[in-house]
Amino acid sequence: MIKDFEPILTKEQIAQFKNGILYDLYNVFGAHKVIHQETEGIKFTIWAPNAKSVSLTGDFNNWDRKNLLMKNVYNSGIWEIFVPDLNLNKLYKYEILTVNDEILIKTDPHSFFTELRPHNSSIIFDVHSYNW
Repeated sequence: MIKDFEPILTKEQIAQFKNGILYDLYNVFGAHKVIHQETEGIKFTIWAPNAKSVSLTGDFNNWDRKNLLMKNVYNSGIWEIFVPDLNLNKLYKYEILTVNDEILIKTDPHSFFTELRPHNSSIIFDVHSYNW
């Protein structure tokens, strides 16, 4: 179990997103290396407005959807979790529980890096460290 961190996503960002004016969407959604509440880790954010719950799964937690439940930030339909001490280059996906109690396993639509087919996991990647 990880510490319960405050949301990183702000009410202003949520309002901008809902009004279609969150122009740096790529900096908000997906997986990002950050320092939050004096702790280094990875922030994951996804939009799943009709989900009952969203979990983060990956090779760092044996693909177990039970121990990294995401929070619906301010009941906005935007789900977020901050995972401390998580390293780059780890595989991950989101498990979404729908209103019809179906479990959908999804690749991050905002990931900067993914596996090559036939695999399709997202990969935690620091795009700012990439030498273009």
